[in-house]
Amino acid sequence: MSPTESLTAEPAPLRLGASQRAAVFLKHSLLRFLLAGGLSTGVDIALLYVLHGTLHVQLTVATLISVIVSFVVNFTLNRVWSFGSVQPVGSQMVRYLILAGFNWVSTALLVSGLAAIGVFYLLARLITIAVNSVINYIAYKHWVFKSA
Repeated sequence: MSPTESLTAEPAPLRLGASQRAAVFLKHSLLRFLLAGGLSTGVDIALLYVLHGTLHVQLTVATLISVIVSFVVNFTLNRVWSFGSVQPVGSQMVRYLILAGFNWVSTALLVSGLAAIGVFYLLARLITIAVNSVINYIAYKHWVFKSA
């Protein structure tokens, strides 16, 4: 490599500073998807705690409100940040809700099925979360928030 080429070549990842490495890492939709999911879960749990644990809203009502709010947070973060979609929101929301329905059914079936064959129910739930996360990432990227 000539001296001129070395000046114009992109820096090797190992030579990047920590903030530059983080910026490169955050460009990947999978990491953003995982962070959006974690944030949405945090919103769900925190809001449930505030509504039920602090304000004493009935548990079913508090859970419904926290799930709806976390769905809106998750949809928005994934649409705008994880996958950068500019397609019409309406059709994406319909596909998102269809996928959510699939998640609810698959969660119930997988957790129950795994528990029935002797898997500890919390481990069954973690396995189900992992399986659904893979399915969701692929479905979000190629169906829900698909670019035109």
